[in-house]
Amino acid sequence: MRWKHFVALGDSITASMGDSVPGIESLRWADRIAGALRLFNPDLGYENLAQHGHTTHDVYTQQYPKAEALRPDLVSILCGGNDVLSPHWSPSLYRDTLETMFQAFKMQNATVISFTLLNPTSILPTRLAARTCARLEEAHVIVRDLSAMYQCVCVDCWHLASTHDPQIWSVDRKHPNALAHQLIAAEVKRCLSQATGLDPRLIA
Repeated sequence: MRWKHFVALGDSITASMGDSVPGIESLRWADRIAGALRLFNPDLGYENLAQHGHTTHDVYTQQYPKAEALRPDLVSILCGGNDVLSPHWSPSLYRDTLETMFQAFKMQNATVISFTLLNPTSILPTRLAARTCARLEEAHVIVRDLSAMYQCVCVDCWHLASTHDPQIWSVDRKHPNALAHQLIAAEVKRCLSQATGLDPRLIA
């Protein structure tokens, strides 16, 4: 697979890198993916349209129109954290909005990368952990179901053991740091390689 244009959508996990970590290059996970894919296509187009604080509905109303106009053949959609933290969390709205974007990009023959979210249990106060994790489980059922339906490349960060480590979070205990971005990028590369047959040695 030789993609020509990669567009990343989402919230702060994609928009920013978080705290730096000694010995790790300070690059956002999506920037790492774009760099790796340029081994296959040096002329790869790349835009990161993600914005801090965006819910999935915000991604759809504010980022999706710009992305759709770019006609990408590879799209990542990583969002949901701000949805589940909202007092107005709506699984049905989350599903409907994600499905609209998945379906639209697949109709453009784009490869869609979807995600479950990082496990925040290690950094959440006990009083919040149970409710947040229950909502995340609801969100992840939706992501996995829609990913199967629309043949997305699903990156399951929730089950990635290394992302359960409190050391992957920035000091604000809200955003993943450079180590987390390195881990997410590695898992995206692995999933893309597995799904499309890319040589894993070239995207290591």
